[in-house]
Amino acid sequence: MGAIGAVVVPLLFSALESKPLAGGIAGKLFIWTSQLSVFCSLLGLAAYFWRRRKPMGDVSLDAQRQIPKAWELDFYGNCLVLLASLGMLLVVIPSIQTGAQRAFWHALGSAVFGLQWVFSALLLFKEAQRCFGSPRVD
Repeated sequence: MGAIGAVVVPLLFSALESKPLAGGIAGKLFIWTSQLSVFCSLLGLAAYFWRRRKPMGDVSLDAQRQIPKAWELDFYGNCLVLLASLGMLLVVIPSIQTGAQRAFWHALGSAVFGLQWVFSALLLFKEAQRCFGSPRVD
Protein backbone atom coordinates (compact mmCIF):
# COMPACT_ATOMS: atom_id res chain seq x y z
CA MET A 1 0.00 0.00 0.00
CA GLY A 2 2.75 2.41 0.87
CA ALA A 3 4.40 1.85 -2.50
CA ILE A 4 1.19 2.80 -4.31
CA GLY A 5 0.80 6.09 -2.47
CA ALA A 6 4.47 7.01 -2.22
CA VAL A 7 5.88 5.76 -5.54
CA VAL A 8 3.30 4.72 -8.13
CA VAL A 9 0.87 7.66 -7.91
CA PRO A 10 3.57 10.38 -8.15
CA LEU A 11 5.06 8.49 -11.11
CA LEU A 12 1.64 8.41 -12.77
CA PHE A 13 1.22 12.16 -12.47
CA SER A 14 4.72 12.85 -13.76
CA ALA A 15 4.56 10.34 -16.64
CA LEU A 16 1.07 11.06 -17.97
CA GLU A 17 0.33 14.43 -19.50
CA SER A 18 -3.37 14.19 -18.75
CA LYS A 19 -3.86 14.89 -15.05
CA PRO A 20 -7.50 13.70 -15.08
CA LEU A 21 -6.36 10.38 -16.59
CA ALA A 22 -3.59 10.03 -13.96
CA GLY A 23 -6.13 10.89 -11.23
CA GLY A 24 -8.57 8.28 -12.51
CA ILE A 25 -5.90 5.59 -12.56
CA ALA A 26 -4.67 6.62 -9.10
CA GLY A 27 -8.24 6.46 -7.79
CA LYS A 28 -8.63 2.94 -9.13
CA LEU A 29 -5.34 1.94 -7.51
CA PHE A 30 -6.48 3.34 -4.16
CA ILE A 31 -9.80 1.50 -4.46
CA TRP A 32 -7.96 -1.74 -5.22
CA THR A 33 -5.51 -1.34 -2.32
CA SER A 34 -8.34 -0.47 0.07
CA GLN A 35 -10.28 -3.55 -1.03
CA LEU A 36 -7.16 -5.64 -0.54
CA SER A 37 -6.72 -4.14 2.92
CA VAL A 38 -10.30 -5.00 3.85
CA PHE A 39 -9.75 -8.58 2.69
CA CYS A 40 -6.44 -8.94 4.55
CA SER A 41 -7.79 -7.47 7.78
CA LEU A 42 -10.85 -9.75 7.61
CA LEU A 43 -8.48 -12.67 7.05
CA GLY A 44 -6.45 -11.53 10.07
CA LEU A 45 -9.60 -11.33 12.20
CA ALA A 46 -10.63 -14.81 11.05
CA ALA A 47 -7.19 -16.11 12.07
CA TYR A 48 -7.56 -14.36 15.43
CA PHE A 49 -10.87 -16.09 16.16
CA TRP A 50 -9.57 -19.43 14.87
CA ARG A 51 -6.52 -19.25 17.17
CA ARG A 52 -8.69 -18.44 20.17
CA ARG A 53 -10.71 -21.63 19.57
CA LYS A 54 -7.66 -23.80 19.06
CA PRO A 55 -6.73 -25.83 22.19
CA MET A 56 -3.34 -24.91 23.60
CA GLY A 57 -2.30 -28.49 24.30
CA ASP A 58 0.82 -28.79 26.39
CA VAL A 59 1.75 -25.10 26.38
CA SER A 60 3.01 -23.95 29.78
CA LEU A 61 0.80 -21.78 31.97
CA ASP A 62 3.17 -18.79 31.63
CA ALA A 63 3.08 -19.09 27.84
CA GLN A 64 -0.72 -19.33 27.90
CA ARG A 65 -0.87 -16.02 29.81
CA GLN A 66 1.26 -14.32 27.14
CA ILE A 67 -0.65 -15.62 24.12
CA PRO A 68 -3.90 -13.67 24.71
CA LYS A 69 -1.98 -10.37 24.90
CA ALA A 70 -0.54 -11.03 21.44
CA TRP A 71 -3.99 -12.04 20.19
CA GLU A 72 -5.47 -8.79 21.49
CA LEU A 73 -2.88 -6.84 19.51
CA ASP A 74 -3.86 -8.78 16.38
CA PHE A 75 -7.52 -8.11 17.03
CA TYR A 76 -7.20 -4.37 17.63
CA GLY A 77 -4.64 -3.90 14.87
CA ASN A 78 -6.83 -5.65 12.32
CA CYS A 79 -9.87 -3.69 13.50
CA LEU A 80 -7.99 -0.40 12.99
CA VAL A 81 -6.82 -1.42 9.51
CA LEU A 82 -10.37 -2.53 8.65
CA LEU A 83 -11.85 0.74 9.93
CA ALA A 84 -9.36 2.86 7.95
CA SER A 85 -9.89 0.79 4.79
CA LEU A 86 -13.66 0.95 5.00
CA GLY A 87 -13.44 4.68 5.63
CA MET A 88 -11.44 5.06 2.43
CA LEU A 89 -13.80 2.87 0.41
CA LEU A 90 -17.12 4.14 1.71
CA VAL A 91 -16.49 7.81 2.49
CA VAL A 92 -13.24 9.32 1.23
CA ILE A 93 -12.90 7.88 -2.29
CA PRO A 94 -16.57 8.47 -3.26
CA SER A 95 -16.32 12.05 -1.92
CA ILE A 96 -13.20 12.71 -3.99
CA GLN A 97 -14.92 11.29 -7.07
CA THR A 98 -17.93 13.60 -6.69
CA GLY A 99 -15.63 16.63 -6.73
CA ALA A 100 -17.24 18.56 -3.86
CA GLN A 101 -14.56 19.99 -1.55
CA ARG A 102 -11.96 17.92 -3.37
CA ALA A 103 -8.95 19.48 -1.57
CA PHE A 104 -10.40 18.63 1.85
CA TRP A 105 -11.18 15.03 0.87
CA HIS A 106 -7.74 14.59 -0.71
CA ALA A 107 -6.10 15.79 2.51
CA LEU A 108 -8.32 13.53 4.63
CA GLY A 109 -7.70 10.62 2.26
CA SER A 110 -3.96 11.14 2.53
CA ALA A 111 -4.20 11.16 6.32
CA VAL A 112 -6.34 8.00 6.38
CA PHE A 113 -4.02 6.33 3.89
CA GLY A 114 -1.06 7.21 6.09
CA LEU A 115 -2.80 5.87 9.20
CA GLN A 116 -3.76 2.72 7.33
CA TRP A 117 -0.12 2.23 6.39
CA VAL A 118 1.08 2.89 9.95
CA PHE A 119 -1.47 0.44 11.44
CA SER A 120 -0.46 -2.22 8.93
CA ALA A 121 3.25 -1.66 9.53
CA LEU A 122 2.85 -1.84 13.32
CA LEU A 123 0.83 -5.02 13.04
CA LEU A 124 3.40 -6.63 10.74
CA PHE A 125 6.24 -5.51 13.01
CA LYS A 126 4.59 -7.01 16.09
CA GLU A 127 3.84 -10.23 14.21
CA ALA A 128 7.47 -10.49 13.07
CA GLN A 129 8.64 -9.79 16.60
CA ARG A 130 6.39 -12.53 17.96
CA CYS A 131 7.35 -15.03 15.26
CA PHE A 132 11.09 -14.47 15.30
CA GLY A 133 11.50 -13.30 18.87
CA SER A 134 13.34 -10.30 20.09
CA PRO A 135 17.12 -10.25 19.83
CA ARG A 136 18.88 -11.66 22.89
CA VAL A 137 21.54 -9.70 24.67
CA ASP A 138 24.14 -12.02 26.21
